[in-house]
Amino acid sequence: MSPVFVGVAGGSGSGKSSLTRALKRRHPDRISVVQHDAYYRPLDEAQRAAVEVHNFDHPDALETARLCRDLDALAQGRSVHVPRYDFATHTRLPEGDWEQVRPAPWVLVEGILVLVDADLRRRFDKGIFVDAAESVRVAR
Repeated sequence: MSPVFVGVAGGSGSGKSSLTRALKRRHPDRISVVQHDAYYRPLDEAQRAAVEVHNFDHPDALETARLCRDLDALAQGRSVHVPRYDFATHTRLPEGDWEQVRPAPWVLVEGILVLVDADLRRRFDKGIFVDAAESVRVAR
């Protein structure tokens, strides 16, 4: 039986990560979580030198096609190795340090842009948008 895939989106600071963590804590054996942030493309040396102008909120900043392939593998009952992105260096950790995600009855895919990409969105059985006022998001 294929997992139920749920896209969990919302603005920065909206509470989407808190929601997915709480659900995972409550049902650790029934839920796997994949964070879209793990799929940020590593920046090269020139991009890191000008990181203040890099748009991390643009869909091209993320390797969404790879995420789609990983979700397809989970749907087929195979575990995947999800990259670990180092936000301090704007690079990925070595592959040996990546997170193994196993298939589960429910797979939550969390990120600010998970409902933007049509190819990614079509993999979701359900979608959740966590709405929070901008003042709340900024305060968090």
